[in-house]
Amino acid sequence: LTTILAGEFKDSEEVLRWLRSHEEVVTWDLTDDNFESRTDSHSPDEGTLDWFVMFYDADEGPCNSFIPMWETVAHKLRGLVHVGKVETSINDDVTDRFHIDENDCPTFLLFHRGKMYRYKEAAKDVRTLTNFALYKFKEQRGMRVPEPPTAIEHLYEYTKEKILDIMEDNQMLSVIGVGGLILIVAVTLIIKAYRIKQENKAKSS
Repeated sequence: LTTILAGEFKDSEEVLRWLRSHEEVVTWDLTDDNFESRTDSHSPDEGTLDWFVMFYDADEGPCNSFIPMWETVAHKLRGLVHVGKVETSINDDVTDRFHIDENDCPTFLLFHRGKMYRYKEAAKDVRTLTNFALYKFKEQRGMRVPEPPTAIEHLYEYTKEKILDIMEDNQMLSVIGVGGLILIVAVTLIIKAYRIKQENKAKSS
């Protein structure tokens, strides 16, 4: 904590003021289950606040050590930008959706009006991160936020994990598990193809 926040405080009184002001945690914990419903990153309503999200691995010490600093960023941006964090080791769906590289930890993404902006600066301190969220991100060309997974895709992922768990526990069920997985994949692809066809039809009409 001392290393990360070095240079932020001038004396012990300022440290005490910081501790008092940070008694309330304002960073949102985002997961596979609540990410899109909380952030509405793909199709945000007009006038809603942006989201600045840190993707980190709690099992990696150097990466996990950024959490206190991230809470400070959240307090700096309070009322201006929502700040959240995603624990990548237990939230595979969100991690895969945004193509988070496990070797690039932590990763910071700003979500603004349906587009996302990746923080690429070498410096990772309160001031530079705060400035990025407020205005520096505009120097980049944003990328369209990937669509959130559909209900059927959620069901597929959940069922796949359950089948794989069963297969690990009982090898005799491996053949049944593989067959069931193939069937689920086929149904998922058919439904997804139908949805894409309907969307294209709606666009052309």
